[in-house]
Amino acid sequence: MPESRSIVKALAPGAGLSEEVEKSQPPPVAPEPSTTGDQGTGSSQTPWETPATGNAGDYTTVTVFYGTDRKAMRRSHARVEGYASWFRLTAFCAALTMGAAAGCLRYRGSRRLRIAAGAGMVWTLLFGLVTTVARLQSEEINPANHIGYANERGEVQVGTCEVSIPKYHEVGVVERPSIFRLEFNEDPRKHVVLLDVQQETPDDFYAALKAKVASSPRDEAFVFVHGYNVTFEDAARRTAQLAYDLKFEGAPIFFSWPSQGGLLQYAVDETNVAWAVPHVKDFLVSVARRSGAGSIHLIAHSMGNRALTSALLAVAADMKDEAPLFHEVVLTAPDIDADVFRRDIAPFLTRSARRVTLYASSNDEALALSKRLHGYARAGESGRQLVVVDGIDTIDVSNVDTSLVGHSYYGSNDTVLADLFYVLTDPRPAAQRRWLEAVPLGQSVYWVFQREAARLRAAAGAATAPR
Repeated sequence: MPESRSIVKALAPGAGLSEEVEKSQPPPVAPEPSTTGDQGTGSSQTPWETPATGNAGDYTTVTVFYGTDRKAMRRSHARVEGYASWFRLTAFCAALTMGAAAGCLRYRGSRRLRIAAGAGMVWTLLFGLVTTVARLQSEEINPANHIGYANERGEVQVGTCEVSIPKYHEVGVVERPSIFRLEFNEDPRKHVVLLDVQQETPDDFYAALKAKVASSPRDEAFVFVHGYNVTFEDAARRTAQLAYDLKFEGAPIFFSWPSQGGLLQYAVDETNVAWAVPHVKDFLVSVARRSGAGSIHLIAHSMGNRALTSALLAVAADMKDEAPLFHEVVLTAPDIDADVFRRDIAPFLTRSARRVTLYASSNDEALALSKRLHGYARAGESGRQLVVVDGIDTIDVSNVDTSLVGHSYYGSNDTVLADLFYVLTDPRPAAQRRWLEAVPLGQSVYWVFQREAARLRAAAGAATAPR
């Protein structure tokens, strides 16, 4: 049997913590959902999972709803475009290697260095060519009605996606093929795979969404808005992974704006995320009005926070004395000017949502780069630049995120996922979640995970202890 997927196991206290801290971890979450085909479990399928046709027990599929203002195209063509971009990056690396080899030849460097540079150039070219061709040849020729979405701007479209979650899925991970494991094909038994995309008319879409919400115990939905360097397929896979790991029984939805899905396309993404704001706003309002959900949660990551917060400001401007349309708003690693956020955004967010949570980190290398690019601190930074304002629960996750770049902790860090689970399912604010500890900052407070606060206190005590 696979290891338990319990999210809360990630919050198990480390060695050396006090018994009081050990008792401060969140209570157990809902039982682990069964996978179709498991034998002897006796448990029923959760409402948001469907059987994996023909592969009983190997994977489950999660249905996610989407809105997008990307240009629609045949899915096979969209994938070719993505692989072409990836190959261009590989060719660029090969060109750099070629330049190094030319330099060695020109300046009569050592023979070994010239051989190494030449071999590196040849290997990089062959590597890029072989892997790209292998991936392209592995694609199915999809029927004409199986569409995908490119990186160009288009009309707002809605529909549903089917995404596979492998049986041996690890919490917080979007399993993908690895060239280091010589995996060139997507396999639903091993990877999180976008199996199908079905574009629908608005009436059919909202009818299906309303039925899904009505079938959930809490009549709820969440909408995820992705950040920079994300394709439509990436957004679909991440939304399914979040729904699965959070054991979310309502309707998982995402909005995909035309991010270019490339590391070198930051400026284009900045332009497109601003262009998408009215589309995000109209989509969110339609979901609120037509889904029948009693609670709608909004989650944004990185640059996607610009679209979400701008859309919410527009919603707030349209509302007068109406109750907030949305329940929870979760801002993760927001790539927004911190001063602009404090002055222009934060005071108005609570008009359109009942509670706002901001996750920040001082280990976020992507935001550090954005700060150097723009010249000003970002709202997702912690440390001296931490954004703490009235009406928003700010949680510093610096001490629990150990990833290389530290930018995707909202979906990949078990501890943050566990807290996010309770943000979406529990009405208690940060002050009443016992695994968080308040840290004063001027006249306000922000929050850190208590077991990490205990470690910090212990480390500080050891550093100041007499020797």
